[in-house]
Amino acid sequence: MIAARTLLLLSTLLLGGCLREDLIAISNDGAVTFESIVTEPDEAKRIEPAVFEKAVANLLTELQQHKWKVQQTWVSKTRPYQAKVTGSGKLSEVVGATVFYNLRRLSSTTYQVTLLPPSNGGSARAAFKPAKDSAVISDAAGKPISDIDNVSAAETYTIVLK
Repeated sequence: MIAARTLLLLSTLLLGGCLREDLIAISNDGAVTFESIVTEPDEAKRIEPAVFEKAVANLLTELQQHKWKVQQTWVSKTRPYQAKVTGSGKLSEVVGATVFYNLRRLSSTTYQVTLLPPSNGGSARAAFKPAKDSAVISDAAGKPISDIDNVSAAETYTIVLK
C-alpha cells in the first residue's frame, strides 16, 4: 500500500532497469499506508546482492528522514532481486520532495502529488486501494483514478480528504 504507492516508495535504485509496483491506501484522516515491491532484474548479471541491499537501505533511510515508518523484507536475494517495502505515515507529516514523490499541501484537506518514476530508466506502477473511508484521488482533469500503469513525473494528482 503506498507509494501511499505514493506516495511513496522505492523508486530510484541507482541500478538499471528497476521495476516498482506500489499499492497505496489513503484514508480520509490523511493516514497513508503502502506496500511496494521493487524488482531489479539484473539481466546483465552486473549487480551483486550486497549492492542491491545497500541501495534499498539508502532508500529506506530517505523515507525515514521524511517521517515515514518503513519496514523491508526480502522476496528474493537471487536474480531477479526483489524487496518488499511497507510503510505508513500521515499526509501532513510527509509533505515535501523525495526521489519517489513530490507532495504539496494546498489546504487542510487538499494535497497535490507527483509520483516519480525511477530515474534509471526503470518503470513504476501504482494502485490506490479503495475503501469506504478513502480519500478521493483525481487526475489533472478531475477524474477519479485508482490505477496508474506508467508513473510519469509529468502527471500531478489531487488528493482530497472528505
